[in-house]
Amino acid sequence: MELPLKYRQQLMNIEKGLEGEIYFDSQLQALPDESVILCDLLFEINNTHFQIDTLLLSHDVVHLFEVKNYEGDFMIENEVWYTTTGYEIKNPLLQLQRNQSLLRQLFQKYRISLPVKASLVFTNPDFYVYQASYDLPIIFPHQIEPFVSQWKHDPVQFSHESHRAAEKLQALHIEMSPFRQFPAFTRRQLQNGIRCRACSAFLKLPQRTLICPACGRAESLEKGVIRNAEEWKLLFPEEPLTTRGVHEWCGLDIDKKRIKRILSKKYSRFGNGRRSHFQ
Repeated sequence: MELPLKYRQQLMNIEKGLEGEIYFDSQLQALPDESVILCDLLFEINNTHFQIDTLLLSHDVVHLFEVKNYEGDFMIENEVWYTTTGYEIKNPLLQLQRNQSLLRQLFQKYRISLPVKASLVFTNPDFYVYQASYDLPIIFPHQIEPFVSQWKHDPVQFSHESHRAAEKLQALHIEMSPFRQFPAFTRRQLQNGIRCRACSAFLKLPQRTLICPACGRAESLEKGVIRNAEEWKLLFPEEPLTTRGVHEWCGLDIDKKRIKRILSKKYSRFGNGRRSHFQ
């Protein structure tokens, strides 16, 4: 369905932020295999939830990175951030300080003695901020590679405390955010079809293989049906995964028996007749 403007803007912001996080995390992959890197974490301390983009653990310190994919020119005046057109924005350093403080509180609760060093990372090469003090904990786009390179050739040695911290942080991570927001929708509002993984256009089935009419990408029918079945589970978690439901959701002229065979390879079948479903 077509998203309302409010959610379209929210989706664009989320996607842009995710691109920045993926880029920065890809830079960290160049570090030695022994490096402990934890990404996209959600914690709760004293009834307060906080999200952390990336943590890098060493033997004596935990590096906390808040990643921003801002684009354009900004300026700082009296610790207030503005666009060059004079529009005030949230000070990202305040968010960094908040997360650093909450992570320290989490460490205190579980008696983790490692200090937390926090940095604000900007990944977009088209970002620039005027009047930024040199002592701010900011890593600019052109500084990312040399910043990461300082660890590339150093032997990584982890203390018992850093290993304990990594295990505890992974155990404390909350998988499902209580603040997730989705636009309201019903089954009938959504268009049936299998979307192209590359460009999101609806695929066609001229013969035995799914073809994208927009970009020409091909995909096996089995993979396309399974992707759509996973979408069904995500969008309609309260509804059973049935042959009939997936057949309608795919929106193509496919024999139901073929859909059933494909689902049987991936999922376990329960029940018989009209009440049969897959899990």
